[in-house]
Amino acid sequence: MTALKSKILMCLSSNPKSRASAKKLEKEIVSINFAAPVSVAGTSSVLV
Repeated sequence: MTALKSKILMCLSSNPKSRASAKKLEKEIVSINFAAPVSVAGTSSVLV
């Protein structure tokens, strides 16, 4: 996930116009990173 994030940010930061969207994308990725373990933990506890 981190490699994907850095790859996306590298692509976007090379284009000055995309810097703002890179920041927005980074926030989205961070929120996904926080949400994913919670949902996984929720489903595993339901299965058990």
